Amino acid sequence: MTKQAPSNPPKSPVRSQKPPIVEKATTRTRAQAPVPKPVEPMKPRATRARLAKPRSVTVTIFGSSDNEWSVAVTAGGRKPNQSRSVKPASVEAALRGLGDGAALEAAESVLAAAREEAARKVAMLSRELEAAKETLAALEAHRDAK
Repeated sequence: MTKQAPSNPPKSPVRSQKPPIVEKATTRTRAQAPVPKPVEPMKPRATRARLAKPRSVTVTIFGSSDNEWSVAVTAGGRKPNQSRSVKPASVEAALRGLGDGAALEAAESVLAAAREEAARKVAMLSRELEAAKETLAALEAHRDAK
């Protein structure tokens, strides 16, 4: 005996009492779309550091006879920032612009010492170069003689 599957009764075309829910297709144009409010940029909060102005500013210039120059800035008595290396010509130009004769004279004495040291080094290196050229010429002459 074979089992038969229970037969499903055919669906009747009778509608239920409730009408089916039909979703309306909503198509909005750009003109109808809700416009978001413009967002104002946030204003930075004022902090005491921004409100309080430094009482003083100190600029310190360091110079050595090795022609190494640096500048450090201290604002409001705080610990100075790390010094930055500057060119000797910039230091001289800045001091000339300030019009302080004593500061310019002090810097010029260090710059003069650096110039003298550089001139000595150039003279020494020139002598070494001449000696090396003579040695090379002698070695080439010896090689050519063979």
